Amino acid sequence: MKLARVFSYFILLTTVGLSNPGWSSNQLPDLILANNPGMHPEGIEWDDNSQRFLVGSLTMGSVFAVDDDGTVTPFVESDNLSAGSVGIHIDKYSNRLLVAHSNLFSLIDPQVPSFAQLGIYDLYTGEELNFVDMTGLFPGGSYFANDVTTDYFGNAYVTDFLSPVIYKVDSDGNAEVFVEFDDPGILTNGIEFHPHGYLLAAAPGIASLYKIPLHNPSSYSLVELSEPAALDGIVFTRRRDLVGVAPTFATGEPVFEAVVLHSEDNWETAELVSRDEPIAESSPTTVALRDGEAYVVHANFIGLLTGQLIEEFEILRMDDLETDGRVTICYRDRTRRVSLFAWTRFFKERGATLGACP
Repeated sequence: MKLARVFSYFILLTTVGLSNPGWSSNQLPDLILANNPGMHPEGIEWDDNSQRFLVGSLTMGSVFAVDDDGTVTPFVESDNLSAGSVGIHIDKYSNRLLVAHSNLFSLIDPQVPSFAQLGIYDLYTGEELNFVDMTGLFPGGSYFANDVTTDYFGNAYVTDFLSPVIYKVDSDGNAEVFVEFDDPGILTNGIEFHPHGYLLAAAPGIASLYKIPLHNPSSYSLVELSEPAALDGIVFTRRRDLVGVAPTFATGEPVFEAVVLHSEDNWETAELVSRDEPIAESSPTTVALRDGEAYVVHANFIGLLTGQLIEEFEILRMDDLETDGRVTICYRDRTRRVSLFAWTRFFKERGATLGACP
């Protein structure tokens, strides 16, 4: 079974992107306004098989399907859903949807019970396949399952934003602490699996990104970023650049942006090579890739925390975000589009700058 799964992984890796059964990029919607009062989504995925977005809900615990016309349909409904669904992840190789379940208000009030749970659902039917409670695996902590990813064999890795650990849940539902960080201030959020055998996990509270080898998780290391970025949700492009939503600090004040990070050394270091500013007032959280285009969902935390539940939410396309392995640069007073290879190996060292010429 495991060998079959690895084989299917490589088949998919070699075929993805060769055809586009849906929209061309210029036909994709720029904005989807979805009406579902009080929903407040945080996680988002693009379901390529069914051509729809899937989003969680911080207030309802369920997962919903969202069509391009804004129609919202309940997809996952279970007796186990007692609080919010946060990060969600599609495991394309087993047709499962994995959902991190937590209680948002435990982030605000220490008297509110906290927990970390993982729901596993059939991607086609929404049927619950397993529900795993990780609360208490890290003794004495508070718990907030935040995001989830999977490896070749269907093992899930779940971050906790209130405890300095990442959990591992195997394909049979057995859970354990995968790694405990030495610094209790390393509280992770977005997470992705890299085919070279490691995880990347974002710690937005300290604007850091960590690389965690699967074979020796205690040997985790800090990825040296070209500039601080407090990454929330993250996702890999086909070329293994990392797309995320983050407050960045280039101006001295935090600005919410969707960003692309590129690494030339297997994620020992990374450079921020593209950025696009979403609507900060709506609290952008997580990004999904649809036919190579980045879409950001807006949770509107401010309204939620002040008791002003939203009537609708938006999924916004990041038109200026460059996710195709190319960047815009200014070289000798001329704006050019070049490959990331050309940027890092030629133009950068000759005085070019990222972005269009003034």
